Amino acid sequence: YEIVHTRIKQGLSSETDLDKATTDMAQASYLLTTVQVHAEQTRLDLASALKIPLDQPIIFEEDHSWIHKELQLSQVPPDVAVAQAQLDQGQAGVKEAKAGFWPQLSLAADYGRSGQSPSASSDAYSLGAMLTLPIWEGGLKQAELQKAKSKLRESEILLADAKDQNQVKIQEVRNRVEQAKAFYIVKVDQMRYVEHQYALAANRLKSGLGSPIEMDEAEANK
Repeated sequence: YEIVHTRIKQGLSSETDLDKATTDMAQASYLLTTVQVHAEQTRLDLASALKIPLDQPIIFEEDHSWIHKELQLSQVPPDVAVAQAQLDQGQAGVKEAKAGFWPQLSLAADYGRSGQSPSASSDAYSLGAMLTLPIWEGGLKQAELQKAKSKLRESEILLADAKDQNQVKIQEVRNRVEQAKAFYIVKVDQMRYVEHQYALAANRLKSGLGSPIEMDEAEANK
């Protein structure tokens, strides 16, 4: 925008160029605001994930070695761990329901002294055993078993879904990282080219072959 103003004063640009520069500047201002809002939202998301105060500044190291690193998978994600725990609980429920069909043996024993007085008493004990067969509870036990199996099947589906969703998230992150790497490489190449053009413009101006306008444009591009 400043370059076009200078060119207009020198008679090298028109009002149409100024209108275009004004529009470009407005679009750049909008883009800057959009990026700033996105950066703030990303910072808040990161602070929330790290369990730190939302107003605490986050300073990133200028380490570009990540471009050559491979992503490493973390431990089991929380949602998968919860689904696995629910599956384990469902399996225990099925075992418990099946155990209801088994005969149950219970033992009872008692020991003490029996008599009119402590001096006139004798040892007394009792011992008994009872075997219980769930014959008449067959319908109830079967219903409980079917309910436990149904819950187990649901837990298996939820676990499989959690693992699938986790794989999708992993692939999405991998894709974003690869895109970021490619974008970073492009920007590095563009910066080298712009710095080269800036150096050429400076040399041309110093040798008298260039103009201040050309230098301004090279600086604006940089």
